[in-house]
Amino acid sequence: MNVLQKDIWIPDLTATNSIDEDAIFGGDNLRVYVNHSGNIDWEPGFTFTTSCTVDVTMFPVDYQTCSVTVMPWMTADNEIIINKTEVVTDHLLAPNGQFDIVGSSVTKSKFSIFGNPNNKLTESDFTLELKRKSTFYLLNVVGPIAAISFLCGVSFLVPSESGEKLTVAITVLLSLTVFLGVVDDYLPKTSDSISYFVIYVTLLIGMSFLAVIGNVITLFIHSRSSSATIPRFLKILIIRKYKNAKSEQRSMDKVFPASLRRSSVVSIMTMPVKPSCCDICGINNESVCNHWPEVAKMADKFVFIIFTLTLFGINAGFSFMYM
Repeated sequence: MNVLQKDIWIPDLTATNSIDEDAIFGGDNLRVYVNHSGNIDWEPGFTFTTSCTVDVTMFPVDYQTCSVTVMPWMTADNEIIINKTEVVTDHLLAPNGQFDIVGSSVTKSKFSIFGNPNNKLTESDFTLELKRKSTFYLLNVVGPIAAISFLCGVSFLVPSESGEKLTVAITVLLSLTVFLGVVDDYLPKTSDSISYFVIYVTLLIGMSFLAVIGNVITLFIHSRSSSATIPRFLKILIIRKYKNAKSEQRSMDKVFPASLRRSSVVSIMTMPVKPSCCDICGINNESVCNHWPEVAKMADKFVFIIFTLTLFGINAGFSFMYM
């Protein structure tokens, strides 16, 4: 027989962790099938929303565990027996663009009814293990952020004379700040856990901020006048650089005499490196030669190496963490 649900007795099953107002299974207009032996085929179909705690620590390669808790509302064990079942995920399941179901389980537990400790209610927890599909985030968020971060060190390779040194550093800082807003849009709004990826982006923004400060300092050094006194240790570095340039020039003069350098082919092959300020002015003529641009160049190279190694360490560390 095909009868309405309201015409027969049905178990008062409900989803106790639902956030909807009414989570009672089935409805008055739902039909059930009753065969000659008294067995009833009851397949209540309805939609309800449950809540679960989200752990975003390993975002975007995180795993989540969510459950649906089902139990009779007032029917005790002496009136109804609920057999253990399993979650069917291989069919009748709509695909999801963000998560894959990688596991499921069902657990049963009993607890006493308040005011009637002799009767117990059976509670069934249907648990789903979800894995986030991370390809979209890796290609559209993680990859660009990692690539842009290395531009923090590249900004120190831009010559101070070009006037674009500080522009590159500020542009990188703004780009990382924009991506931090994108990451915030994708993350669930929760304070129970902090994502390592947010910490990663925050570190890169901090490095970008330091790159801006470093470029400002090197530009300040580059623009100092020749009357400013150079510290002793910087003078020693400049003298060593000057002596190395002179020794290389003497070696080239021995290999290729001036008569041979008149040939255009040989002159191109033996073109010396760009002479420094010390080569042009002389190291002892402090009143004429301004060595501060040389100091700024050395500072740029030193900071470039430090930033590149630090950024490589940050990116490599977080890559191994997510493996």
